[in-house]
Amino acid sequence: MKKSFLFIFISLLTCACVIFLSTPDLSVEKITDISQTLTVFDKDNQVSAVFNSGQNREKVKLEDVPQSVLDALLATEDIRFYQHNGIDVKRIFGAMVADIKSGTLKEGASTITQQLIKNSHLTNEKTFMRKINEAILALQLERQYEKDEILEMYLNFVYFGRGAYGILTASKAYFGKTLNELTVSEGAMLIGLLKAPNKYAPHINMENAIKRRNTVLSQMAKYGFITEKEAQEYSAQEIKIIEKEERADFGYFTDYVLEQGADILGVSVSDLMGSGYKIYTTLDSDLQASVQKIYEDDENFPKTSEGIVQSASVVIDNETGAISALIGGREHTGMRVFNRATAKRQPGSCIKPILVYAPAFERDAITCATVLDDFRKDFDGYSPTNFKEVYYGKTTVRKALSLSLNVPAVDLLNKNGIEYSKSVAQKLGITFDESDKYLALALGGMKYGVSAVDLAGAYRTFATGGKYVDSWCIREIRDEENNVIYKHQAVEEQAIRETTAFLLTDILCDVSKQKSNALSKFKQEIACKTGTVGYCDVGYSDAWSTAYVKSHTLCVWMGFDGTEREQYLDEAITGSSYPSLIASKIFEKIFSVYGYEEFSVPENIVKKEIDSFSLKKSSEIFLAGKYTGKNNIISEYFTKETAPKASSEYWDRPFAPSEVAVQLNELRQCEISFTALQEHVNYRVYRVRGEETTHVATLSGKKGENLFLTDKGYTFGDGYYILPVHKLIFDNGSLLEGEKTDIYYLS
Repeated sequence: MKKSFLFIFISLLTCACVIFLSTPDLSVEKITDISQTLTVFDKDNQVSAVFNSGQNREKVKLEDVPQSVLDALLATEDIRFYQHNGIDVKRIFGAMVADIKSGTLKEGASTITQQLIKNSHLTNEKTFMRKINEAILALQLERQYEKDEILEMYLNFVYFGRGAYGILTASKAYFGKTLNELTVSEGAMLIGLLKAPNKYAPHINMENAIKRRNTVLSQMAKYGFITEKEAQEYSAQEIKIIEKEERADFGYFTDYVLEQGADILGVSVSDLMGSGYKIYTTLDSDLQASVQKIYEDDENFPKTSEGIVQSASVVIDNETGAISALIGGREHTGMRVFNRATAKRQPGSCIKPILVYAPAFERDAITCATVLDDFRKDFDGYSPTNFKEVYYGKTTVRKALSLSLNVPAVDLLNKNGIEYSKSVAQKLGITFDESDKYLALALGGMKYGVSAVDLAGAYRTFATGGKYVDSWCIREIRDEENNVIYKHQAVEEQAIRETTAFLLTDILCDVSKQKSNALSKFKQEIACKTGTVGYCDVGYSDAWSTAYVKSHTLCVWMGFDGTEREQYLDEAITGSSYPSLIASKIFEKIFSVYGYEEFSVPENIVKKEIDSFSLKKSSEIFLAGKYTGKNNIISEYFTKETAPKASSEYWDRPFAPSEVAVQLNELRQCEISFTALQEHVNYRVYRVRGEETTHVATLSGKKGENLFLTDKGYTFGDGYYILPVHKLIFDNGSLLEGEKTDIYYLS
């Protein structure tokens, strides 16, 4: 007897040890620290992308789950959930009897707690050992957590089919609804899926799904959660599920958001994707879709046998500095692929307004009408050339910038000082390497270059009156409990003067009017600067078009990813061609949605009519006068401080000489002498004899030249006066006359 008892005791102890050793440790983190779906929203708070690390899941608080859904769950899966301690002994014995009769392990008898343990800690293997382990861990979980906490864990953990984990994700996946929008019938169908998601999924077999839903409703009626009549009414309701949501692939923009979000939070992109966070972005979905459609049309790109010509575009909302649309290539082939919108390339002439002309305007070294030298120059061994070796000699700032002349830009950078010019450009978001310290910077010669995002952000400063803000794409980030963990705070600074921004804008509007520019088709004023880089005997490496209106700034880059000799843009492909063509199509969309508003003129800006004749002749800026010919008048903007104050003498009544001498020379002849004050004047000399006035001669000369006249017809008592007459200007049909001098007599 003692031996039998000892044997039984040892056997039970052995079994207990085996069970103890085979039972895994309870790890609640396997239930709570689960991957959740990252959701990305556009500017209108519409979902633009979702990401997960294998499981599409959004957590929900238990109080946000409708009571009808909880009732359906308890009625179907575990009616005594709030009474047992993790295992339901009554159900276990009932299941054991059924299993013994059938000789199988078909009846599970698992409580909600046990199901949660099985799904998170154990396998689906149907063995007594697994069931014992399940029960042990369920008891442990119940000792550590309240019933409501376990129920919340369960509803957030379990799989409902169609790629949906958790009750909230399932509601959205099948019905496109949040939980508070579910009907009792729809909630019953979701709970019915738990038994076998693939078997009862309505998108796979609606008939099975409805039968299972009706079973759930019957169970709810059985346990008094609803009446039999209500169960029948709910069973008769039609179920409509949504089609599988097909979201537009805003890949490049979303890739950029993921990178920025990970950087903001200091986490990896993969961790961010499984965080369950919500990222609210600045994406203009409609505009982004339109730009992507432009990129899908091969007619918008040059054809070449040397591979695909690539391109990138960035569109910025000028009011906020937010990125509205971003394209990093002609095709988005996978997540986080090479994004050309953020890749740095040589900017070419697109850097000129930022690095050369803005600094010069800032220090009042130039006006739009200032004359610059445009001919071959040597700058300590550096000798830049213009495109196709075309030079204009003396030319204005307006013309030099609008025609993108190279020599004046280098000359002006040299006069500004490289370090000063870089300091201004840095305020506009442009970064430089330590080696970027040579005059070639004026033409975009940088070690690393700039990105399309960089250029768009810098040019946006011109559109906003000189105010710069870092370009951004994330409004806020919320965690899985909807707490705001990041909110964008824009820091806008007055980087350059409002007048500088306006004067540059007015000049750059001339660029888009050039017939060679694809933007010239618009009646609206569009400020634009193009750039073409790397010319050699076969073509170019980069072509840019950066343009803006009051509402938006955009930048388009085009080229090959590599810079091999075989991969160059044809010499006909410049920034004014295909890149500006793409820009024009983007502006069509912008104008159709946002309209068009003219650039406003700052208070400190004045418009003056100036004398182009004097500008060409002497490089001096004078106001046009009363008699200035229409063909010699141009209108130009100035700051009030730099505006010309005086009119050109040329277009005014001529001056009379102030010092006139009448005397006898060595031959006893009467000699009249005076100094010419203006070379564009004829000086008519008149003799006065009593009541008679006679035109003696007409003299002219260079300014400051002494003029002499001998009057052989002189008689004693004669006097002389001089009448200045303009050589070319007419007034009422006669040459323009000035005031005559006094009458001078022989002294």
